Amino acid sequence: MSNVAATVDAGLQAASAPAGPAREFAAAFATNRGALIAFVIFALVVFVAVFAPLVAFHDPVQQWRDHMLVPPVWHSGGSLAFPLGTDELGRDIFARLAHGARVSLLIGLASVVLALVPGVALGLIAAFYQRVASPLIMRLMD
Repeated sequence: MSNVAATVDAGLQAASAPAGPAREFAAAFATNRGALIAFVIFALVVFVAVFAPLVAFHDPVQQWRDHMLVPPVWHSGGSLAFPLGTDELGRDIFARLAHGARVSLLIGLASVVLALVPGVALGLIAAFYQRVASPLIMRLMD
């Protein structure tokens, strides 16, 4: 009987233990509706960008001369073949947006990586040579 009581007591202590930073962040993030909506939209854009060749039905540069200026599907005259319609040259707008998002996310990722490399290098130099390099790098005023 004492083993059962000890197990229940240990379970209660674990449940009342303070949450870690990741759990606190997830709980706060889950209660913020704006953050959840933004996350869902961002995840949708990333999904469409990553899987653009599979999601987009048409090639983004292919011209459909018989379907110039087709309105979006929710307007009268819209077509399910072109969910967001076509432009004045007959190109599928959804395919162009999906492939454009792919390029934009790739450029954003490349710029972050290019900024990360010198930032980490300068941070390491400032940490190892605190007396000489840190004031020069961080522009501290004495």
